[in-house]
Amino acid sequence: MNFTRTKVVVFFILLVTYADHTFAQRAYSVIFDRLPRDFQLYARDDSSYAEVPISGMIEIPGWDYISVVTYRNKERFAYTKDSLRYNGKTTTTFELLPVIKAEMADYDFEVYARNGKDSMQLIKRTDIVAGDFFVVSGQSNGAATVFGDWSNKYCRTIARVPDGSPAITPADTLWIQSGWSWTYVGAWEIQLQRMILEEEGIPTCIINGCLPGKKISEFLQRDNANPANQNTLYGSLLYRVNVAKPSRIRAFVWMHGEQEVFEYIPNYATQYDQLYKYWDKDYPAVEKFLVMQSNVIVLNHENTTPVGGQIRDFLRRTKYIYPKTDHFTPIGVPGYDGVHYSKAGYEEIGRRLFAFLRPSLYYSTDTSNVSCPDIINARFTKESRNEIILTFDEGQELKWAADTVITGQNGQPLTLSLKDFFYLDRDETQQQILSGRVEGNEVILTLKESSNATKISYLPNFFPKNLPEPGGLKIGFLSGPFLRNKRGLGAFSFYDVAIDSPPVLGVEPNKKELFWQVYPNPASNLLTVNFEQPATGQLNIYNIKGQRYYASRLKAEKNFALNIAMWPAGTYILELQNSAGEVITQKIVKQ
Repeated sequence: MNFTRTKVVVFFILLVTYADHTFAQRAYSVIFDRLPRDFQLYARDDSSYAEVPISGMIEIPGWDYISVVTYRNKERFAYTKDSLRYNGKTTTTFELLPVIKAEMADYDFEVYARNGKDSMQLIKRTDIVAGDFFVVSGQSNGAATVFGDWSNKYCRTIARVPDGSPAITPADTLWIQSGWSWTYVGAWEIQLQRMILEEEGIPTCIINGCLPGKKISEFLQRDNANPANQNTLYGSLLYRVNVAKPSRIRAFVWMHGEQEVFEYIPNYATQYDQLYKYWDKDYPAVEKFLVMQSNVIVLNHENTTPVGGQIRDFLRRTKYIYPKTDHFTPIGVPGYDGVHYSKAGYEEIGRRLFAFLRPSLYYSTDTSNVSCPDIINARFTKESRNEIILTFDEGQELKWAADTVITGQNGQPLTLSLKDFFYLDRDETQQQILSGRVEGNEVILTLKESSNATKISYLPNFFPKNLPEPGGLKIGFLSGPFLRNKRGLGAFSFYDVAIDSPPVLGVEPNKKELFWQVYPNPASNLLTVNFEQPATGQLNIYNIKGQRYYASRLKAEKNFALNIAMWPAGTYILELQNSAGEVITQKIVKQ
């Protein structure tokens, strides 16, 4: 046996001696600092490919290169190598970056060391894929522990198999299918994975850190010296994410708020603010935080503090308060029992979230009404103050729900009407709305009488009269009717939204404050508005009676043009409420 052959044999003996104890991260003379694990998922880039880093150090001199053979579905697919340069030393480093595609295909890797004609297999890893990562945190509706029988090897998590073995702790991390794991991925999460796989062909990994009944204060128990401390609720999730090492997390979903409602716990917004700061520091790979508004919990307790509406409204407003944040609401999803959802209900949440995320993540052109309607502003339309218009985000096609008749708590028929779920100045005891209707993205509420109210809310905190109370738990069952859009998505619940007064007709801005040019005025065909600085806000045009004739949402626009050729001749008021809440108006004349 020559020297080279002897060195190979010694190298091999030392390799296998240590492999069982180190899980091949260190094989005596080869130390891997980056190496895939069996069944691992790597985050894809925008071109739908992912690098699989394999790197480390070799401690024996004289080797020529380290190579990796890539197999796709067990067939040889690609080959790459890294030549070793010792530069007079006895050790050197290596790095290999094989690339795989995000698809329903299994990639295997064999890593070799080579010296002249002698080659030795060091490591083999199997069933590696590329795809998207999602992280979920919150309480019971995020945990969604309603089990089904669907599973797929391309839908994964990093958790453990709940086999009851005392040798395996909840902090142990294994790459496994998401159908059955601890922590459980969740019913709606698995449905989301299923939709992404079946419709887009993209594997996914969801890491779930939800725990039923946990207050937001318990998620704030972060070990500042070791944020990924497995013994804390916050750290147990971060630990698993750090093990997975995703280069990008497409969405971090927060689904929480119910426990604070049940216990009337205040200061949710303050606590969330601190939690967000922790996330922002510890999860740099997150591209979007998706806040799920908690559903309507109506209580029949002696405590009359409206915590539910406040929390729901804050969760709605996180989109406008925090960077890279979006929001969604499950209000109106079938199968809701007043606290949790049926299996079908959770699966419907998964389907709706897929349609919502699909345009931004998978370039779908199906964008119409995939988001939940959110209120932009509310205003009285007349000086008589007996009509309120609620404007929702642009493009929403709202649907006014018909009355429903159910069996009330007293066993008699109970009619529930959508108009009765709008409340002025927090008063849920009086039904002050005579009727309601929708026009496009606006809700028009006609009041029973003139009102001096300054705030409006949608959906109750407490029991409407005679509402059923299943099980005597002092939790009401409210199944609607709800305000929805054309795809059936429920509108966000809101609380204490300010009602603006009707515009004062004929008010001209002071020349010092004029930051727009409106021309021609009078106008016959095209009305043009040029802004000195890019304008963001709500642009409205009212007729002489104070009725809104036109509305548009501006987003950093320098110019705005409107064809008014078909408008009736007369005087109109052009109004802009900018993002700072400032309002200016100008009279225009249509010839």
